[in-house]
Amino acid sequence: SARSENDAVLLRGIGQGEYELLVRGKGKHRIKLGLVAGVKSAAEGRSFTVQCPAVGVSNLELVIPEKDLNVQIAPQRTSELRSEAGGATGVRAVLGATNQFAVSWQPKSGDLDKAAGLANVTDAIAVDVGDGIVHTHAVFDYQILRGALGELIVEAPADQRLLDVQVPGLRDWQTEAAGERQRVQVRLHAPATEAIRLELRAETPIAEGPFRVGAVNAVGVARESGIIAIRGGEDVGLEFVERESITRIDAADVPAPLRASGGTFFKFFTPEHKLVVAASQLKPRIVVASRLSILLDKARLTTRGEFQHRISRSGIFSLAYRLPAGFQVDEVRTDSMERFEVSPDGDGQTLTVYFSKKVLGELTVRVSASQARDKPSGELPLPLIEPLNATREEGLVAVIAPESLEVKTEAGRLRSARAATPAELEANGFQPRPPEGATLAAAFAFVARPVNIVQTIAERPRRMFAAVATAVNVKEDVMQVVTTLRYQIQFAGADAFRIAVPADISDRLQIDG
Repeated sequence: SARSENDAVLLRGIGQGEYELLVRGKGKHRIKLGLVAGVKSAAEGRSFTVQCPAVGVSNLELVIPEKDLNVQIAPQRTSELRSEAGGATGVRAVLGATNQFAVSWQPKSGDLDKAAGLANVTDAIAVDVGDGIVHTHAVFDYQILRGALGELIVEAPADQRLLDVQVPGLRDWQTEAAGERQRVQVRLHAPATEAIRLELRAETPIAEGPFRVGAVNAVGVARESGIIAIRGGEDVGLEFVERESITRIDAADVPAPLRASGGTFFKFFTPEHKLVVAASQLKPRIVVASRLSILLDKARLTTRGEFQHRISRSGIFSLAYRLPAGFQVDEVRTDSMERFEVSPDGDGQTLTVYFSKKVLGELTVRVSASQARDKPSGELPLPLIEPLNATREEGLVAVIAPESLEVKTEAGRLRSARAATPAELEANGFQPRPPEGATLAAAFAFVARPVNIVQTIAERPRRMFAAVATAVNVKEDVMQVVTTLRYQIQFAGADAFRIAVPADISDRLQIDG
């Protein structure tokens, strides 16, 4: 029914569960609606649900003709419970803007323990191991079976440092010791009656030995099951030492939020599960493609290296290279380089390149070193720069020499190397550029260290070509002969030329040049 002060209102039905409210006249009207709703009775108490007009703020005043009740109203912003005359229970609540509200109540004597047996919980636990810590992000989805939950309780290992707790309608949370574990008590502003999600974040340092992960669970629930996703950092290796009441599953059986993080996944159906892992620091995996050049000339010997690194598993802050003894570093070029240092190392030297940040992925380093060449000819072991601590290396070597030097290679003097062709160098993106007057004298390839390549260097004898042109000019009493000589000199320079001329004209010879 509907009533107003001047009876200028009419309520009529227009369909199944639908009504129309008609008001006559302009101005402000105060209308009282009389609605009837059925009360449901169950083992956990009584309840009813009412649909109401949606307005800015709805207030509820309720009187239940029973005493000593616990009353729950959803939704609600604030509520006040009081005793009424005649042994009734009164409730005054602010609902906010809503088109429906639900009320449930039960005797206080029958509500001694709301948490025990009232909810099932599904866990989604993500564990990240890296950067020296174990980070745990646990999500508890409560499905309330009966009654309401005014607080949520979970347990975690005592050495876990709690970072954050999130839940809708959070009032406060606190922790207390519970033996070797800690208990987290989360209180809500209003009891939850259907479903609610609790999120907890915690961290602890990585232990030196095996340690348990995912050991967080809800307390006082009917049933608990869930999934653990564990992921190691790029520089951390994980070994699963012990498993109890837990089964490994495929990524396809994992919810999308957990699957997106990657890792290894486990399923459990009891909070008494156990998963123990051991973490170890992974060594960097460094794969190097070396492009080495040896430049010969009469006065100096230069060794150059272009090293294309592919670094995985773990980042690095420095790279080291072995240099032949006696060589002076001329240049080091690479991205993010902070500095480089050269130190003696047995019968050689070590070049260490330091970076301003941790390097992971692809990196190219270019090194050039040289020394004076005191032996113009003879055997020459090629002074190849070697990257240290490489997991795998494959390399190409180019020997560049002036045309005046003859470079020979004996197959028996090659160790861990083989002869290569210019086409093979070009196919692998290695295109050495000989300076003017020099040429690619030899090329080699290798896939393992140590590499030893010995070459024989000899100076080519001077080669000289001459083009002679003679012009004769005959006059009445004299004959003039002009001879032009054009020389082409190879391999070695010349500082003197010998020319044969007839003896009877040697005293009249003129030479211009």
